[in-house]
Order: sequence, then C-alpha cells, then structure tokens
Amino acid sequence: MRNFWSFISNDKYGIGCTGQTAYVLDAAGEEVARFRGLSYAYDPYLKPNGELFVVKSKEGRFYVFDLKSMQPVMRFKNFHETTQDTGACFSHDGKYFYDVESRYNAKNHFTSDIVTYDGETFAELSRVSSPDWVMEISCENGLYVLGCTRDEKGIADREYIARFDGEIRDRKFFADKGEFWEAVRRMSVQRAGFTDKAMEWSYLKDKSDKTPISLEKIFSEK
Repeated sequence: MRNFWSFISNDKYGIGCTGQTAYVLDAAGEEVARFRGLSYAYDPYLKPNGELFVVKSKEGRFYVFDLKSMQPVMRFKNFHETTQDTGACFSHDGKYFYDVESRYNAKNHFTSDIVTYDGETFAELSRVSSPDWVMEISCENGLYVLGCTRDEKGIADREYIARFDGEIRDRKFFADKGEFWEAVRRMSVQRAGFTDKAMEWSYLKDKSDKTPISLEKIFSEK
C-alpha cells in the first residue's frame, strides 16, 4: 500500500490521501480511482451511507467525490484565509457535515466558527461564531468539541472539552494542559487513520500507541 498521509475505510472502499491526490481502493486493496489536483488535502471523511467522501484541505478547501460514479461532485472553500488544521465530522445519519473553521479576530488571535453543512448539497445551514479557539469536533452520542477560552488579553488560558448543540455547552476544564494537547494530537492522527506517516510527524508522547480516542468518554469522566 502507498505511503499515504491518511487512510480511512468502510466495508467497500478505502480512501488514501497524499495531499495532492486522493486514491480510492476497493476492499481487496486495488486502486479503482484517483483524483489529482488537490491542494494540501490530507483529511478524508466518508459519509456514513458510503455514497460519497469529502477531503478537507489545510487551506480550508473541501473536495467532494461520488463513490458510485467515481467522479468529483464539487469543491468549495470556507470564508477564512487561515490554515485549517481543525476537525470535521458527519452526523451518524449523514444528514449533516460539521466543520470547525479557524479565523483571526481583531487582535490577530485564533477564534472559531462551527459550521453545519447539508450532508447532501453541502449548502451552509448555520454558522456559530465563538471567541474560543476550537480545534476538534466529534460526533458520538452527541457532538463534542475540544477548545480553549481566552483571557482579557486574548491569550489562550483554559483548555476544555464540551458539548455542542448549536452552542458550546457544559465546558469541563482540564487541570493538566498536557492531557488536553495530547487529546488534540491524538484526534488529529485518528482522523488520518493512524497511518505510519501521520504518527511519525505527530507530537504524540508515544508514537507507537494507536489507541482510538473518544471525546464522549473523556467528557463523561471529567
């Protein structure tokens, strides 16, 4: 198998990304399609019904591909001219696609928008702006986010995990900053499918540990 930066799969297809190209493999690992001309596109997301996948780029671009026709469907870009290393996810039923979009405030500090897109047309349905710096979002039994608040000078000061249901609720703060940042880093490599390349370039304490992380579990234990 190629040395993909990220690789995710379901029972029919595997999606591998190199940054410039997205590859589709069948269940036997044979290539059935490839899509070139992408830009810094490392994070793939399979729709739960298996009919399409989305690749998010570090430039805030989204590339949508149909797995039935093996054709590109659309591409679009979010509003913000900043590096987009943040998470995204489909709802369990595939009806919605959620994305965390980083943006700069007037003091040139990262703040965030949490955007809900239609999971079929990818039309924007809602945009919730937060003064917090939100980094990750996960759909489990509900939506959970990892982020941090800012003090009066705009400096990130308190790291938390919280629920999201149209607004950020029930923040639970980390006593240990290291625990928070380890969770953020692990979510990043988990999105990439714990590939060897993603692990190698991560800042995880143990680069051999590919144990999945659950934001719901972290939240319930806080």
